Amino acid sequence: QRQMCIRDSHGTMGMDVHEELAFSAFHSISAFCNAGFSTLPGNLGNPLLMKGHNPFYIYISLLIILGGIGFPILVNFKDIILYHIRRFWRFLHTWEWDGRRFYHLYNLNTRIVLIVTFLLLAVGTVGIAFFEWNASFAGMSVADKWTQAFFNAVCPRTAGFSSVDLAGLGVQTLLLYLILMWIGGGSQSTAGGIKVNAFAVVVLNLVAVLRGTERVEVFGRELSHDSIRRSNATVVMSFGVLFVSVFIISILEPGLSLLAITFECVSAISTVGSSLNATPLLGSDSKLLVALLMFVGRVGLITLMLGIIKLSDVHDTACFLIEIMPIMFIPPAVGLMASWDVIQANLVAYLIIAAVTTIVVMAVSGLVTQAVLKKGKKGAEKK
Repeated sequence: QRQMCIRDSHGTMGMDVHEELAFSAFHSISAFCNAGFSTLPGNLGNPLLMKGHNPFYIYISLLIILGGIGFPILVNFKDIILYHIRRFWRFLHTWEWDGRRFYHLYNLNTRIVLIVTFLLLAVGTVGIAFFEWNASFAGMSVADKWTQAFFNAVCPRTAGFSSVDLAGLGVQTLLLYLILMWIGGGSQSTAGGIKVNAFAVVVLNLVAVLRGTERVEVFGRELSHDSIRRSNATVVMSFGVLFVSVFIISILEPGLSLLAITFECVSAISTVGSSLNATPLLGSDSKLLVALLMFVGRVGLITLMLGIIKLSDVHDTACFLIEIMPIMFIPPAVGLMASWDVIQANLVAYLIIAAVTTIVVMAVSGLVTQAVLKKGKKGAEKK
């Protein structure tokens, strides 16, 4: 994906090869991690990118989606790819094709996340294109309009990139943004929000209630009562925190519209980073509350969701990340080479910062691991 970003933007922004490598590495990592940071003025709405660079927006969107569906799904994808490679390799040796269906390779979590993600992106793309076709997208070609509609449907889930001024979007489009930001991505992903998994479980539970059935089933499998209970708790807690936050900021910032305040709060708790240009207008107290919402969204809701995630899933994901760890060092290495002149001047300070932050990360990771293991032991003892 990084090479694709280089190929699409090569020679269009006045950068040399080293700068283009650093640019593509930075934006690839920012997209996959759903960070939404850009080195360009005006984010990805920079005029140098807006015309004739639709592939760039598609690549960034795909990275956002991959980072937002969750590492368990990526592990499942890896297993499926290996299965097909072994299947083809066996065919080359025996000339006997295995005609068995492989639908069973997609586990329940993968099916739910992929289907709900596809539906959210499809509805978001069509909705944004419909409402902004002759508004924010006016003057663009048809291909540019559909590309921007897709890109702006992906970014609220919860990347935070922007290619148009969000303050200029229509009310209906902003409402779509709110629901997409609130739902977010998959569990154990780089995205925020209440998570696609929890949203799907709540919707399935609602459908079962409307049908008058006691069992909540999907793809012939019954969802556990504990998963339903925790998903409902996640949604209720999210609504509660948002209501209190919007209520308090509306008192602290009477000059801001309710829509702008709600957008700020939803963006913060879902760790999106988007704004209707209201953030600079907030007072110190309101900014502290928004920062607290970011912390709650990144830590608090995930902690609650730990009850749904099985320790075996965490183990599989951790093993997968360890396997591909050498690949993760390539983008930072490219960035170091591209910016070595700047780094060399403050090398000692950077080394100290790196050492301190590494120790802090190791300490926090150790404490979290101990807490999770203790929770797993207590659960096993109760059974």
